[in-house]
Amino acid sequence: MANDVILKALNEISKKDKIDLSSYIQEFDIYNVSETNTSAKCYYIKSDLNGNDRLKDLVKFMVLFILDYAIPREQVIEAKLKDSETGFSTNTMQLRDKAVNLFSKLNETGELMELLLFIFSECILGFPQAYCKMSLKTNPNMHVHGADGTFLNYNNNYLELYFGEAKLHSCFYKAISECMTSIEGILKKEGTFNTDISLLKKHSTIGDKDASEILKSYYDKNHPNYLKLKICGMAIIGFDKFNKHTFYNEYSTDEKTEEAIKEKIDLIKSNIKKNINENKLENHNIHLFYIPFSSARLFRDYFLHEIGIHK
Repeated sequence: MANDVILKALNEISKKDKIDLSSYIQEFDIYNVSETNTSAKCYYIKSDLNGNDRLKDLVKFMVLFILDYAIPREQVIEAKLKDSETGFSTNTMQLRDKAVNLFSKLNETGELMELLLFIFSECILGFPQAYCKMSLKTNPNMHVHGADGTFLNYNNNYLELYFGEAKLHSCFYKAISECMTSIEGILKKEGTFNTDISLLKKHSTIGDKDASEILKSYYDKNHPNYLKLKICGMAIIGFDKFNKHTFYNEYSTDEKTEEAIKEKIDLIKSNIKKNINENKLENHNIHLFYIPFSSARLFRDYFLHEIGIHK
């Protein structure tokens, strides 16, 4: 059956629980936002025993995923196959260089949060990327229109297509507001929805050729499988302030960070619910990740340094 083919293919490429993130981030709180279909997950950056939060180390770790994020999996598989024949890694390294060069050189880039969204979706939820948006770039400093990410899950005979949004701001209020406003149009099949569907029809693959062809039938409005496609949302926001409240200090410990989050968690939850309600997203399935950082600016600077843009 077509359903079994899709499920088998997605399970084969799922990375859930295969990568351990616990050295860098700590799950603080997971809950379902009341009277909505949103699952909210709060994480924070862990600190070492010398009182340093591991923000820079997290960025170094994130950069290791650039190849898989920015290059279609078929090209990665082909490069690795060629390398297995020669015993060298030249083809894979060439693709890695290509992936790095696709990233924006702009100081205010949000692509590092899009990369983090990819990592969270693939490693925590086990939802693989539907297609590589980055690989469609013709100019690294120009963003591809549409969602910040697309991810897949097969659940109860329905294909769940998650459209992702990623925001990084110093201010929590701005991050959550912009994120929910951005995701609203796509979830209601407005805004860039049709553009995203067109790109999925052309570029979406899940490894297996037959499964990929079946997958594309879910995006075709004239095919019966379109009625088995559920549009969902995924969002990630990063921030370093809630009002004037910060979450890390000069000598950070995980205990102190958790205490700082506890002070504001109820207000954060209340504001998340408020933004969901204001955008009338209560009935949409959404996975929301939110992460307080020590510095949103440093997070960007570290990333641009790691990919060779800032020296």
